[in-house]
Amino acid sequence: MLEGDDGKYLGHLWLSERDNPRHGTRTLQVTTLGIVRDGRGKNYGRLLMTKPSRSQGAGHRGDRPGSGGNNRRARDLFRDLGYETIRRTMHKRLRAQ
Repeated sequence: MLEGDDGKYLGHLWLSERDNPRHGTRTLQVTTLGIVRDGRGKNYGRLLMTKPSRSQGAGHRGDRPGSGGNNRRARDLFRDLGYETIRRTMHKRLRAQ
């Protein structure tokens, strides 16, 4: 969790640890990254995202952010931090018959 100097909530990062079957190692997956509306554009997301990389020395191969296809800000942040797109998922809502 990220708090300002006054203790006010600014944002959070939620990580999940998973086994990566492709490499046989542990991987951190970014489950949720949230920044308060007034805090957007102030590099708080970048600050939170730099912390998981420090865990690589603890036996983790890397971190894997996931972002919704319509979340351009998140995709731009992840790309700027050096992450690559490895999978895209599409879905369609079906109407009940």
